[in-house]
Amino acid sequence: MFRSASTHLILGILALGGFVVGTGCKDSDSEYSKKDHALKLNVKPSASHCVVGETITFFSRTENTLGRDAKLEWTTTGGQLKTEEENRIARVTFDTPGTYTVTGVLSADGHEVDRSATTVTVAPLP
Repeated sequence: MFRSASTHLILGILALGGFVVGTGCKDSDSEYSKKDHALKLNVKPSASHCVVGETITFFSRTENTLGRDAKLEWTTTGGQLKTEEENRIARVTFDTPGTYTVTGVLSADGHEVDRSATTVTVAPLP
């Protein structure tokens, strides 16, 4: 079977445990879509209900981000947001009763690829 020089180079790199990153072809921003790369983000709260003054911890889980410059950003519609462990964990202290949304946004190589949101209901102090 005939193989081109570039095919031999790629096979040699893979045989040595290396990685082939990209082919030089770019199909606009669609190359960063969830379908193409299956990049995923899942956000899980420590609780979905609390009372005023309590803090809820939000854990993030990402999939298929290896080899990419992946970043995670958090937003909340209420409360005081603090992050830990390079934005992998968010803690929100809620100071007003209501229903709030906390969202994690996953970006890879400068492009948003997924987001995950969860709601928290905050009750007044008894």
